[in-house]
Amino acid sequence: MADMKLVVVGAAGRMGRTLVRVIAATEGVTLHAAIERPDANEIGTDAGTLAGLPPLGVPVTADPLAALVKADGVLDFTVPAATIAFAEIAAQARIVHVIGTTGLSDADETACKLFDVIKMKNMYGKKVRGIERSTFVIDANGRVCKEWRGVKVAGHAQEVLDFVKTLS
Repeated sequence: MADMKLVVVGAAGRMGRTLVRVIAATEGVTLHAAIERPDANEIGTDAGTLAGLPPLGVPVTADPLAALVKADGVLDFTVPAATIAFAEIAAQARIVHVIGTTGLSDADETACKLFDVIKMKNMYGKKVRGIERSTFVIDANGRVCKEWRGVKVAGHAQEVLDFVKTLS
């Protein structure tokens, strides 16, 4: 079976560089493209070098359409506006879009209710209403095919990547 070709969005950021390292160290996946915003100083820099690895032959680009051609999935740990734009592109391309972006707005709580992520939490001994840290993988048909709730950061990116590899 061929390696799953993944695109990292926000490749110059802390999580983006971490994802590049995880992909480079994981069997069954390959870094297909690395994307940054058009004004980023890292455009043209090898994504491996940027992540502290030997060069991987994948220059950071600002062209999402070219980057997603023939890709199998997108790993997105960017900002809300970029995530929304990439969600649309990934849906049109019918590829997996793994979202790790924080700060997405849901003012009327429609998505929060749909995914049942509003929970009562204990913060400094006081009960507060908050959003449970969760990850959902949605397939090309718009169905949730995997979910993680109460996510802890350590090892989570690898766990999600291992699952996404099974989808290709």
